[in-house]
Amino acid sequence: MLRLPTDFSRSSAAARCVARYGRTLPASLDQAARACAHGAGAELYHVFLAAWSILLRRYSDEETISLGVFLPPRSGDGANAASCPKSIQTLRLDFSGAPAWDDILRHCVDFESNGEAPDGAPCPDVIFSAVGEGGDRVVAGAPDFDLALEIVLGKERIDCEFAYNTSLFAEPTIERMAGHFQCLVKSMADCGPGAPVAELPLLTDEERARLLTEWNDTSTDYPREATTHGLFSQWAAQTPEAFAVACGGKRLTYAELDARSNQLARALRSLGAEPESLVGVCLERTEQLAVAMLGILKAGAAYVPLDPDYPPERLAFMLEDTQAPVVVTQTSLRGSLPEGNHATLLLDADADQIAQESAEALDETAAAESLAYIIYTSGSTGTPKGVAVPHRAINRLVRRTDYVDIQPGDRIAQASNASFDAATYEIWGALACGGELVFVPRDVTPMNPPAVLSVGADGVPPMSDVFKKPTGLLKDERIGNGRLPLSRSTIGWGENPVVFGLTFSKSVALATVGAAANRSFLGMTRKLVVAGATARGNIFAETVTTSLLRPSIGKSAQ
Repeated sequence: MLRLPTDFSRSSAAARCVARYGRTLPASLDQAARACAHGAGAELYHVFLAAWSILLRRYSDEETISLGVFLPPRSGDGANAASCPKSIQTLRLDFSGAPAWDDILRHCVDFESNGEAPDGAPCPDVIFSAVGEGGDRVVAGAPDFDLALEIVLGKERIDCEFAYNTSLFAEPTIERMAGHFQCLVKSMADCGPGAPVAELPLLTDEERARLLTEWNDTSTDYPREATTHGLFSQWAAQTPEAFAVACGGKRLTYAELDARSNQLARALRSLGAEPESLVGVCLERTEQLAVAMLGILKAGAAYVPLDPDYPPERLAFMLEDTQAPVVVTQTSLRGSLPEGNHATLLLDADADQIAQESAEALDETAAAESLAYIIYTSGSTGTPKGVAVPHRAINRLVRRTDYVDIQPGDRIAQASNASFDAATYEIWGALACGGELVFVPRDVTPMNPPAVLSVGADGVPPMSDVFKKPTGLLKDERIGNGRLPLSRSTIGWGENPVVFGLTFSKSVALATVGAAANRSFLGMTRKLVVAGATARGNIFAETVTTSLLRPSIGKSAQ
């Protein structure tokens, strides 16, 4: 069975229901096919059989393919004698070793004399048939296969009819397949003998324009030259009395958060924080976390989130791997950190010392391309790797996006672990856009409605107003009528939670791995890598993905 990409999953219980899609080949393609046949000493239908076989190879990515074939008699041999399904033969083709298309054509010509009958074996799932004008149509009845192409060779025109199992394929897919088939026939003629099968273009002009131009239009007008803390400072200057963070019954305005983070930044600089240096952050989910992250960025350094609930071995590995000279934490969490060469700044015990620093703005020492934070992978595939994220990548994620409209005053829940990448979206989606960041206790999630509704006191609105949704995506209206989700992929609450599909901002570029540009097409299965104003890569360990992305990240980020 060929592993063709399908629109619907295969189910043994699904009944076969057949639909048809047909088109007439343009005269220019008829002439191109005849030229290929004449040059190879083959029949016209052999060219179409070769093109169909090559298309199946490209769609399935299998080196050996098998398909059922019904062929008419050779020219001058009389009436069509191959109209009965019992006369089906099985064509097997080996595409290993990078064959040329004319090699496949020769195999198709030789096939008629040595084709294999099924001999009781299951009928192939994919069929090719060629009939003369007025001949018996093999696919006219209800076929016992998944996909078939029948070529009707008329005196004035050539018709192609695709019959397909609707429990597997949708009509737009078959229509696209028909366009690829025509392009392959044209490519065989244009490229000439000797052109490798793998290099034959099969994209239509419309599809090529969509893939190479329309879908590559990834430029968006986000503040690509700003620092992330610089965006916060702009809001602090414009709306100093607006609330920036809330935790329980405590709230800080933008002016208050700006002043406290400026003081912390100066304290960190006195401990050696500078551009591209790393500062660990080991704090609970409170307003102190926002102060620490902003202070580290304003000092010109990058933060490394250290979850206090992580095992000591993982925390020790992260501190050793980053060689962070300073860790910002609090007295109650100091014991969870391993011993090391790092200095420790305690936001509670050292509060008086920090408060003596000036609250005025600091000179800017970072830039948009400067490192903002390091976040570690889970290590499920080996050793955890620190992913280096610059300011520009954060700005691209949260400002002027095409997937959510964050407005000043929007209240955004900070419900993710600070060591989880969703926290980036939550924290800076609020603070870089003029919103209010609401720190959520660990026991409050969208899956726990009573806890959500119970939180809210001292002027802080109930948490049901904080868990937001992107317009038109979340179907469960119980969560509220706000704009913003907890993260790009959100789970709703209740017995039947809603899980969002994966979407990408316009400013993100996607590239397929394992296929050259002329070998990629809509519907093919390929590994995706992401480029654009994204992470730099891994700080101390190269991976397959980062090595593939490295040449394109800088280009796309521009």
